[in-house]
Amino acid sequence: FWSDQYNVRIQFAGHARDADRVDIEAGDPAAHSFLAVYYRGGQPVAVLGANQPRLFTKWRRQLNAARATAAQNAPAQTTAAQPALVASASFA
Repeated sequence: FWSDQYNVRIQFAGHARDADRVDIEAGDPAAHSFLAVYYRGGQPVAVLGANQPRLFTKWRRQLNAARATAAQNAPAQTTAAQPALVASASFA
């Protein structure tokens, strides 16, 4: 998502919910211009940018590429057999 708030362009991509580390990769939050990367298990999972549109776009593309690679390497999903529905049942 993105939003412009008081002359600050805020951009966010990814899923930071289970991140175990956040690093400021560029800029300074006090100056309202920075890029923060969220990591889980050493892998980037989300990025937050404030007035860093070019760097944000670079990181967003990296996240998308990593997600696509992970999806390709994931085991195939199988559908478990569903139990047959009983047309009529009697309960004693």
